[in-house]
Amino acid sequence: MGYPVTPVNPEQYLVRLDLPPGPPPLSLLRDRIAASLPQQHAELIADIQLVATELITNAFLHGQPPVRFVLHDPTRDGLLRIEVTDRGPAMPELRHPDLRTPNGRGLLLVEAYSVKWGIATGPDGKTVWAELAVSARGR
Repeated sequence: MGYPVTPVNPEQYLVRLDLPPGPPPLSLLRDRIAASLPQQHAELIADIQLVATELITNAFLHGQPPVRFVLHDPTRDGLLRIEVTDRGPAMPELRHPDLRTPNGRGLLLVEAYSVKWGIATGPDGKTVWAELAVSARGR
């Protein structure tokens, strides 16, 4: 199944996917992330994939389509930014579920793996973003 992919401008982002309603294409997302970061270590790529899939899953479960994923090129100070935008009005909440609760830990993982994360609102909905520390690519 194909998804629209905007051509990459290396000064702005590495990957941008506009995702239609339906099951989130997490395998595709993980593949695109890995392919866009060939100079990074496998453990770091796995961390980025984890944060990205948690944000995408939240957007599909609690947001409204369309959903857009953007992976930005690392900045000069070595921060890689992940953004997931959806049109839903519900704002993400960091929860602390008890041990018997089977879900609700996604943002705890995002917080644990990210240097910082947050939410921005605008006319197109909300964007949940996270920044991870990486070596600046090609700099």
